[in-house]
Amino acid sequence: NFFFKDEFIKGSISYRGDIFFNIELKYDVVNDLLVARINNQNESIAIVLEKQQVDSFKINNSNFINTFDEKYGFLEELVKADSFSILKKHKKLARSKKDLHFVHHVFKKKKDRFFIKYGNNYHEVKSKKDFVAVFPNQKEIISEHFKTEKELRKNDFTAFVHKLMNHI
Repeated sequence: NFFFKDEFIKGSISYRGDIFFNIELKYDVVNDLLVARINNQNESIAIVLEKQQVDSFKINNSNFINTFDEKYGFLEELVKADSFSILKKHKKLARSKKDLHFVHHVFKKKKDRFFIKYGNNYHEVKSKKDFVAVFPNQKEIISEHFKTEKELRKNDFTAFVHKLMNHI
């Protein structure tokens, strides 16, 4: 149910405006929460960080921002340009399966959702129409990219979006 793997990974975090490095972190994509392991002299404890205090974090070379909106939560920042950002929402579903003696939790990856932050607004992008709605002056470039990069779009939407945004 965690991003990348279930173990704590050294990362960095901006918390209440202060930046902390080499913090052991796990990002729970099921519940959209960030967990940190704090070590003291005798023990280490895992704590769920207060979401509204987390500005951003970096884990496994992936940068995440907090949108401070429950609708979006934490989003991975794929590209940050002067006028826009490309973001990805990771999501997994948790299901409980019961047998005679135990309850097993099974986690299934859901399809990633992609967003463009343009101005102060987040726009979900899935189709050519969505991109044109955000960048109406670039309709020809967007249409051509959708026409020529069908295979890339089908196999690796992240790379497809990266390539498109390099042309816009």
